[in-house]
Amino acid sequence: MVDSYYGIGEGHLVCQDYALHGSLDDMEYVIISDGCSGAEHSEVGAQILCHAAKYHIISCYQNDLLKQCSSEFLVKVLGNAILKRVDEIRKIYPINKTALEATLLIAIRIGLKLYLFIWGDGIIIENIQINESRIIKVINIDYENKPFYLVSDKNQYMKKWGMRYYKEQNLWGIKNKNSDIIIKDKEMSYLLPFYEPYIYEKDLKENDNSITLCSDGILSFKDENKNLVDLLTIVNEFITFKTIVNGFVKKRMFFMRRKIKNKNWSYYDDISTGTIIYEL
Repeated sequence: MVDSYYGIGEGHLVCQDYALHGSLDDMEYVIISDGCSGAEHSEVGAQILCHAAKYHIISCYQNDLLKQCSSEFLVKVLGNAILKRVDEIRKIYPINKTALEATLLIAIRIGLKLYLFIWGDGIIIENIQINESRIIKVINIDYENKPFYLVSDKNQYMKKWGMRYYKEQNLWGIKNKNSDIIIKDKEMSYLLPFYEPYIYEKDLKENDNSITLCSDGILSFKDENKNLVDLLTIVNEFITFKTIVNGFVKKRMFFMRRKIKNKNWSYYDDISTGTIIYEL
């Protein structure tokens, strides 16, 4: 099962996030993008990037590249193909190159294999079910200074900004009859070369439940006292699906919006998110 959602934040006039999803035979994919707030018409660029990625993901699947090639090779093929396609589109319409300054987060499940390719900041949520307990792993990809986009002058960015880092957090959700107990593990930070996208590859097992991608809008929630809501608290709201039917992510997000409104919470940034629930 796969679904996605995108919506405008309370502090924005235009939604600069976008999300789409799909499936083909034994493949499912989620693609989300968050346009740079400082780039004109990045809401258009985010949509172009997502649709270009969809086109080439399907092409890679139909040509058996997803089954035959390593993730390191796949990310280069996808990255170069998407770059070429968006540049062709940009010249036809025409669209300023800065409009394409947007993050691009891709999750692909093909059979028992999971691939994640991430250009830019965002949140990855892994949900693992073990009997009555649940393990939630949160990877928060964040930047020390300047965001890195697929469509960017990499040489100029590397000279000026150097390295980037992502933070990794772990959650344990312990279910009992009365409540869910959330335990936060230590946070770890990792440095990576600025020009390299984040790549994650995994062989899925029986206990793996789902993978969720989110834009950094998930970090913009504030409580009734205008304090930022802890990431680990809001993550639970994004992945606690009551039923798994068509549009399950959209239904969850609409329910969550009503719930936080009743609590006098708010969120100022746009949100895009998508989830693949494995049926292993």
